[in-house]
Amino acid sequence: MLLLLLQLLLLLLLLLLLLLLLLLLLLLLLLLLLLLVLLLLLLLLLLLLLLLLLLLLLLLLLLLLLLLLLLLLLLLLLRLLVLFLLLLCCYCCCCFCYYCFYCC
Repeated sequence: MLLLLLQLLLLLLLLLLLLLLLLLLLLLLLLLLLLLVLLLLLLLLLLLLLLLLLLLLLLLLLLLLLLLLLLLLLLLLLRLLVLFLLLLCCYCCCCFCYYCFYCC
């Protein structure tokens, strides 16, 4: 009888140990899942940062293009001013004009 009771107790202990092991395994799986979710969030954050960097680069490129356009416009205006001064000089043909010998 005592032997049977001891075997039953041992069986109960084994079941308890198995349950504890199962619980530990479940906890480990939960921790692994949490780690995976954190990793995915980090990846998403990195992707967002990359997108922001790309947007900033695009904005910088657009600004550079605008600056280049402004420079071209300025050069065109300067050329028009020189042409206007040349025409004005040719019209009056005074001695102070540097380009007067082109006209006269």
